[in-house]
Amino acid sequence: MERSAIRSVAFGGFDKEDVARYIEQLSQETEKLREERDALQEKADCLEKEADELRTQVQELTKAREELSAEMARLAPLEKENAQLKEQVEALRPDAEAHVMLRGQVGAIECEAPAAGSRAGGAHGGTDAQGAGPLPEAVPDFDEHI
Repeated sequence: MERSAIRSVAFGGFDKEDVARYIEQLSQETEKLREERDALQEKADCLEKEADELRTQVQELTKAREELSAEMARLAPLEKENAQLKEQVEALRPDAEAHVMLRGQVGAIECEAPAAGSRAGGAHGGTDAQGAGPLPEAVPDFDEHI
């Protein structure tokens, strides 16, 4: 705001209107400065509140990162063990498939044996399906292969 000069009067003193105008100008400037100060204070308060919220978020994220790091450290050996177990499963899969196939064959032989025994005269003494002799042992010590 432009300040006007205060004129002095002839008998020592100042022009009352000039002084009043000057005081009014100062009053208006002071009011504008107070409003600006209040607006800046409000903005500073908002920024301080936002900074506090961000500090809280940083603390929470830091804690979550630490927990995640601990969890990853705990999982690393388990992942290695899991990979080893998968390799073992794949290595044992052919034996397991062979076992299932042999069980199916043994089941079929067991189902045929009573029928063959009744055809041979009802005696079931461990002969093969044609009654020609003892049953051969299909896989001796199969349990050792598992």
